[in-house]
Amino acid sequence: MSGTQAVDFHTTGQDFFPAGSPQRRWLDAYARGVDRFLARATAAGLKAYFFVDMIVLPTFVLAAYPNATAGAGSNRIVWNAASRALLTTLINETFARFPSCDGFIVRTGETYTYDTPYHVGNSPTNGTNALWTEFVSFLRQAVCVAHGKDLFMRAWDNWASEVSVYTAITDPIPTHPQLYFSIKHSAGDFTRPAAWNPTLASGKHAQIVEVRVSVQAPV
Repeated sequence: MSGTQAVDFHTTGQDFFPAGSPQRRWLDAYARGVDRFLARATAAGLKAYFFVDMIVLPTFVLAAYPNATAGAGSNRIVWNAASRALLTTLINETFARFPSCDGFIVRTGETYTYDTPYHVGNSPTNGTNALWTEFVSFLRQAVCVAHGKDLFMRAWDNWASEVSVYTAITDPIPTHPQLYFSIKHSAGDFTRPAAWNPTLASGKHAQIVEVRVSVQAPV
């Protein structure tokens, strides 16, 4: 669950989800669901992380900030100063609204908004290593440094499973005790048979490992 889609960007000084509107009713209901998720985790003594597709923003917000998109009438978010400012607002409002959230698991490469009718989104970039470094560095500052929350960067299919590519992206980023890179156990996607991912234990950052185990049902 992602509480990032339950904030209303009120700190911009604009009312994108006015009282009584369909979008406000949807957002309030979604936020209540997030509250229940966090309460269950707290009651069980577990950490609670939001699984976040980056970047996803409300269509109403993008209409007011067209510089964050690829052009007039476009809903494709581009990575620039405008989208960074909106993402900063999104992160700040998320942790203010849901202080018991322990951090983000950030996925890039696939973005789903089928269950969020008032939001659109896409992967931040399919560009150069330097752009990926900038994006992760931004999230490190906004999540780990500014809020003291955990950040797990989940590469999905945008980062190649080559050590040279992985380290070129991650080595320029300062380490942080709450920043982790989530690495699949297999090279590329989860396939059978598959070699071990060569980026495991590479570079200077802490990692967690994603493992998929296939179980053969008895005949």
